[in-house]
Amino acid sequence: MIGIDIGSRFIKACTLSIREGEAPIVNYAIKELAEQTPEKVSGAIQELTNKLWETTGKKEINMAAGIGSHEVLFRSIEFPEMPEEELRSSLKLQAEQYIYSDISDMEVDFNVLERMEESNKLKILISAAPKKEISEKVCAIQNAGFYAPVVDVDTLALINAFTTLRPSTLEESAVFVCCGDKYTNYTIMNKGKYCFAKNMAYGGSSLTATIAEELGITPTKAEEIKRDPKLWESAGLNISTILRKSTPDLIETLHRSVEFCRGQRMITNIENIYITGGATLLPGFIEFIADVFGGEIQPWNPLAEISGIGAPPEGMLLAVALGLALRR
Repeated sequence: MIGIDIGSRFIKACTLSIREGEAPIVNYAIKELAEQTPEKVSGAIQELTNKLWETTGKKEINMAAGIGSHEVLFRSIEFPEMPEEELRSSLKLQAEQYIYSDISDMEVDFNVLERMEESNKLKILISAAPKKEISEKVCAIQNAGFYAPVVDVDTLALINAFTTLRPSTLEESAVFVCCGDKYTNYTIMNKGKYCFAKNMAYGGSSLTATIAEELGITPTKAEEIKRDPKLWESAGLNISTILRKSTPDLIETLHRSVEFCRGQRMITNIENIYITGGATLLPGFIEFIADVFGGEIQPWNPLAEISGIGAPPEGMLLAVALGLALRR
């Protein structure tokens, strides 16, 4: 299975093979595509897949696609235990009351998180994603000549990558954050058990917009300055000031989510906060978040978990794609 993460600026494709007793084998390809049209996205998928084929010698045509906009919704509920088909039918009929939103334009699915034998109930995570976003991703893959038998939300793919490549996180109370170009998703887990998840509209493009507004320049020029720390001083920019102006919603939402989980007695304390994603490559970003959030933030490069690869910076872009590649 090829994991394909179609982000708003970078498209990432990878394969990941994990066999018991052997080191994981990963192959990946990344393409920046700032101006996206359906044709350009499909062309990029073809280009990336050809690179993977050349590397692996295997012409895999099935892909797992990720959905990650801020419109993705999650809700954890308890439901009486029943056969899967009956459960699926019941949830479809009742999903709207659990999601607290009009789901006529949403695709709803669920994951069984836990079987509670004492109460004969299931703990279920319901996820709802926009049908339009799903259709766009699937069509882009099909127009490139491939199939998308699996569509998953980025949040679950991220957790899949974390817990597979670093299983020690299953013993922690932790927050897992992926900060991309337009969206950030995060999940709070307590020793392998789901507590809370959220997608929000914040990412590297938020920093770009703040720089553009601060200097009165175009987003294209602001993006150029953002990527080159040498230009910050000459432009009269202070990274802490820009981050302080662009991140308050992210910090506040994270704080509220953690406090909600504490209030619901899902967790007592957070041992680690792991952060990955392209936005974290900005020098000073992780340190600023750690300082404002009031705790240690651990950058997570998934390629560092794979022997023989090291930790190339582009690994920070690959967590979701790797999690998708693990789907079967």
